[in-house]
Amino acid sequence: MKINEEDVQELERLERTVNGKMGVSCVRTILFYLRRGEYEAAQNVRQVEGDKTRAYPELEPVLERLFGCRLHGVHDCSDRWCSR
Repeated sequence: MKINEEDVQELERLERTVNGKMGVSCVRTILFYLRRGEYEAAQNVRQVEGDKTRAYPELEPVLERLFGCRLHGVHDCSDRWCSR
């Protein structure tokens, strides 16, 4: 899977600004795997920890561009639960 480096950089920048500038540990883990080229591992963290990332709406658009919906991992998911 080819990842968009600009999305990764934006996610990294945003992660440092949320949660009182403490960031979000699961997003740091996602970034760790993306930097190593381990997209599947990053996507697994996204799916397992998606409930935590939803608390930071500024991160969600970037995560969706990178991985698709948090539940199914597909882009343009039409499942009504994914849009919540």
